[in-house]
Amino acid sequence: DEEKLNETIEALAYAPFDLYSGPLLRATILQANNHSRHVLHITLHHLIADGVSVHVLIDALRAMLNGQTLS
Repeated sequence: DEEKLNETIEALAYAPFDLYSGPLLRATILQANNHSRHVLHITLHHLIADGVSVHVLIDALRAMLNGQTLS
């Protein structure tokens, strides 16, 4: 249900990073609504991404979800 999904997302978001052995980027696909919806949760440490690179990542994901080819 939606409450469990939100709890899982919160746990993923607040899980600590191991700066020595990584990974510093974590991606998790969660199933919701009895497998009728999927949620991609991405958590990354600020050491590997600044504001610009996060926007580039979001724009690339959005383009791919819309069926566009990345160049």
